[in-house]
Amino acid sequence: MEQTDQPAVAGVLRVLAASREDAGAWDLLYRRFWPFVLAIAIRCVHDPDLAQDAAQDVFLRLARYCDFAEFEDRDEWIFRSYVARVAINTSRDALHRRNRRREYPLSEAGEATAANDPAAESELRLTLDWIASHLSASDAELVRKLADGATAREIATESNTAPGTVAVRIHRLRKRIFRIFTNR
Repeated sequence: MEQTDQPAVAGVLRVLAASREDAGAWDLLYRRFWPFVLAIAIRCVHDPDLAQDAAQDVFLRLARYCDFAEFEDRDEWIFRSYVARVAINTSRDALHRRNRRREYPLSEAGEATAANDPAAESELRLTLDWIASHLSASDAELVRKLADGATAREIATESNTAPGTVAVRIHRLRKRIFRIFTNR
């Protein structure tokens, strides 16, 4: 790190502490820290496109939440370590968001197929019955309730079980069903 950069960063932090609206200060901060933040994001997510998104989110988080006055009279490395932690957390959040899948209830799949093709509805029911035949009685019942459109909360209330317990059972059941289909 060059000595000439430190006064520039300290000055930028002073300007941003006084006014978050200064576009010139944001431009300097962005140009100074973009390669650093992007490198951290790439190491965390291993996907250049996702890393770009995460790196941009870092600057949005800095704009929203950073108290620049806290870093005004400190060395650049303190602010740099703060930016690194924000970059790591933001990258992890982006990775979690990407890995989270949108889940559709089985009843929606049934409604979509029934509206389009009665034969597909019949095939869906046969598949559900086949899956149920490979599961314990309690898991087969859980699959049937989910196929009928019941939510985890409704199943928990009906069975007098904690909603978290039902959610864990559903999660494990999905894994088991996946293994059944892959070993088919």
